[in-house]
Amino acid sequence: MRTLLLFFTVLFSFGAGIPPMADNGKIRLETAVDGRETHGEALEALLQDVRQWSKPFGTNGTEMDRESLMSAPAQFRGNLIRWSGKLELTREASPWIDVQEWFVRMEDGQLVILIVAGSCKAHKGEQVSGIARFYKTVSLEGRDAQIRVYPTFVTTALAIATTSTGPNVPAFYFLLPVLFVVSLIVYICARLMQPKKQTRRSVHIQTDDVVDAMENYASDLPDNASQALAQMYEQVEDET
Repeated sequence: MRTLLLFFTVLFSFGAGIPPMADNGKIRLETAVDGRETHGEALEALLQDVRQWSKPFGTNGTEMDRESLMSAPAQFRGNLIRWSGKLELTREASPWIDVQEWFVRMEDGQLVILIVAGSCKAHKGEQVSGIARFYKTVSLEGRDAQIRVYPTFVTTALAIATTSTGPNVPAFYFLLPVLFVVSLIVYICARLMQPKKQTRRSVHIQTDDVVDAMENYASDLPDNASQALAQMYEQVEDET
């Protein structure tokens, strides 16, 4: 039983991960020329190599040492390097089919170039990481007419992990719903604690009654103005 289990384990694990680069591929890789953007046999050899990779990839590869790669690229050509950064730009790597060229900004702010074989659904701004073979250094002219040198790697889409990152939202916005609820509770409590206003009883006086009263009052007065004024004065004195 143990022999059978061992047999199936070896059978299904055969070819998994990253196989050693073929001797013919190593020879073709030596034709790489640093500094130039042109590609040839060296890149073709690396593309053929990474297309043979399969999961799982384990812990292969070493952490990127940019200074060493830039100072002695021939010494590290073909080595497995682990990388991690934010995807800044993607474009087709013609004339190869199903191959893209990525510009990835590392955690130290420096850019590197990744030549990716296969389809990978990664978008600008996403965090990407993986493992790749070091290819060479490439010199490119920027928009400011300055020449900059970038380390370039070759990998497969299978060896890339992506992590979506949404826009940074200030923490204050998360507190807005809480502040709204607290304000609503304070408002309701303030309304409940207010003393109730006493309602005044209003007396409705009909207009017709007022007019009739004035007419009756006016009919009791003499026609003479002086006598009417004197009578009104006497009525006021009697009331007080």
